[in-house]
Amino acid sequence: MLGFIMESSVRALIRLSEVDTRIYQLRKTMVDRPAALAEEERDLNDAKAKLEATVGQIRALQVILDRRQVELAQAEAAVSKMNLQLNNLKTNVEYAAMQKQIDSKREEMRTLEDRILEAMEVVENAKGELPGRKAYVGDKERILAAARAQLESDLVSLRASLASMEQEMRERQKDVPADVLAIYQDQLKRYGKLAVVTVDTAGICQGCHTKVTGQVANGAVAGHVVQCNNCERLIYAP
Repeated sequence: MLGFIMESSVRALIRLSEVDTRIYQLRKTMVDRPAALAEEERDLNDAKAKLEATVGQIRALQVILDRRQVELAQAEAAVSKMNLQLNNLKTNVEYAAMQKQIDSKREEMRTLEDRILEAMEVVENAKGELPGRKAYVGDKERILAAARAQLESDLVSLRASLASMEQEMRERQKDVPADVLAIYQDQLKRYGKLAVVTVDTAGICQGCHTKVTGQVANGAVAGHVVQCNNCERLIYAP
């Protein structure tokens, strides 16, 4: 556990913590923005897949529709042929048998007509979705192309800013005692940021939001940086 740190080192540590916090936020931005763009890319790919699926559905249904229309035409031709044959039949038995075949074929035609209408409705509905899907994909592609270009440009600036901040961090590290810096860096690795936090007048650490011991609180109030006895962050009284 770290003992009391003198006031000059406290100020140096706070300044170091400030720049490390900016570095943390900058690095987070450099991760988050490409991740957000990747999510948009996945959304675009999903939209393209749905568009392709709709086009494929239309093609498949059109094949079925064409086949059923051929079957309907064949059934109509068969009925026409059987109607002509009725006039040449000699007996009532032959006539009744032929009529039964005609009725069966007409029932088949009605079924085909119903299926054709159903397929046509599905095809029309699918075709109705195409303009919207195509427009969405086209708009998304244009937006993402601009976003990619902007991100590449911004990343150049962000990397330059990061390099500058890291240089500032190294300079500020020189003003912090080595033993304090080691503890600070350990906590920075542990928490990612906010390795140095304040303690309020009630003695509550603003990192873990629990009450510190009286000795720790008194040290902070006296102007020193001390370690929280709960989370081990470095704390000070503002």
